Amino acid sequence: VYDICKALQENCLAPFKKLIARLSESFSPVTCIVADLLMGFTLDAAKELGLPECMFWTGGAGALLCYEKYPTIVDKGLMPLK
Repeated sequence: VYDICKALQENCLAPFKKLIARLSESFSPVTCIVADLLMGFTLDAAKELGLPECMFWTGGAGALLCYEKYPTIVDKGLMPLK
């Protein structure tokens, strides 16, 4: 999961900003962004575009805790298991 989140963060910001620009030109201007927590790159887009953003989590509380603490566990050398 961590690698997927990292890949999303590193590769999706520019295409997402282009999508927001196209939507704003073709339809009504985009006025806010609502995104799943796994799409953290949308926070950067919202900040750069001056848009408010709301993040939500669709998984359970246990999954959220794992997502939140996994980088710390890796930094402490506890994961991956050897």
